Amino acid sequence: MGRESQLIVRAHRDGVDRFLAVHHGDPGCVPGRMAVHALENCRTGRVRRHHETGVLVVELLFDARLRAGDTHLFRYGVEDGTAGASHECVREFGAAGGQYALQVRFDAGALPVRCHRFTQRSAAAPRGGSGSWS
Repeated sequence: MGRESQLIVRAHRDGVDRFLAVHHGDPGCVPGRMAVHALENCRTGRVRRHHETGVLVVELLFDARLRAGDTHLFRYGVEDGTAGASHECVREFGAAGGQYALQVRFDAGALPVRCHRFTQRSAAAPRGGSGSWS
């Protein structure tokens, strides 16, 4: 299983030259076998894995330092597939702002019956704003 992300970020201060991407694997995953791919306008820096929680954190480095207000488009991917079938994909935002577009492709042999959306203020908070599509 893989996930690819394309982001546009805006620097809020001078000197921004990296982005920290966090991947939460499904229960039973093996972070040591996950792979990170810097696909466009970035390169892989330090990678940290936390085996007990299934979390992988990767530093994606930009080729230039951004000035306050500058934007930067980049793309990266994470190959996981170490925990079997995935039943959920969650996207987390550190701060309110901007726009978000999500494009999802499923294997033709494993199309979902229904998709759900929800909001959640933190990992410990209850889920709200839910809905589903068939």
